[in-house]
Amino acid sequence: MTQIDFNHKNIRVKMLSTAEELYQARRLRYEELILFHRERTEISFEQSYNDDDLYCDHLIAIDTDTKEVVGSYRLITRKHLKKINKFACESNFNIDDIKNQPYNIMELGRAVVKNGYRDGLVIKMLLSGVLKYVNQNDIRLMFGSIFFPPMEEDAFDKLMSYFNMYLSKDTSLQPYAYQPSIKLDRVPIDTINLSEVKRTVPPILKAYMSMGCVFASSAHLTDKVFDAPNTLVILDFATMNKRFVEFMTRL
Repeated sequence: MTQIDFNHKNIRVKMLSTAEELYQARRLRYEELILFHRERTEISFEQSYNDDDLYCDHLIAIDTDTKEVVGSYRLITRKHLKKINKFACESNFNIDDIKNQPYNIMELGRAVVKNGYRDGLVIKMLLSGVLKYVNQNDIRLMFGSIFFPPMEEDAFDKLMSYFNMYLSKDTSLQPYAYQPSIKLDRVPIDTINLSEVKRTVPPILKAYMSMGCVFASSAHLTDKVFDAPNTLVILDFATMNKRFVEFMTRL
């Protein structure tokens, strides 16, 4: 059993272990990922999750002053597939290439930090927890889908084209999006102001890119819950930028 439990200042990061913690993590995801970013009030709290949560591992951050869950990640490995049948991103992406790899893999998803706790400490501690989980479970490859907030079509095309610079070069690792989908090479890269585009990259994705992640060559355009375009990122811990990871997780 994975053992993760550490504190820094008023934040405690641990593996989720109680029904109350799961309820709080689900509420946090609903309020910060569904309502706050999407304003999709037609989706009820009960519609925003499913029983898969019961059979996955969850890493959570708790404010020890208020006892409130203020951040979480959901972690899915091969062992969880006995109960949930497939990884969450398989609704939108064909990841057979990832699943066929001979080493241990993990889907990292449902990343959320409560508004008011986004000064960097909580996400840094959660990433520290993820790396502890990776080490304890001998994970080689991490992957997951990233959803994007509403933006103008031109800005979206430029962002996707920027990601196109970081496609997987491993011929044995070429996942792709199911329809409706688009290729990432939307506009010629020499027509893009990269400094401006980089400012539109979500903070957590900036961290993954600095760690050395690569992208699937196509993006999925919509999702039943989030109703938003999403890309698939892949991070090989054998080739990741260890110096940046040390910097990112230093408390």
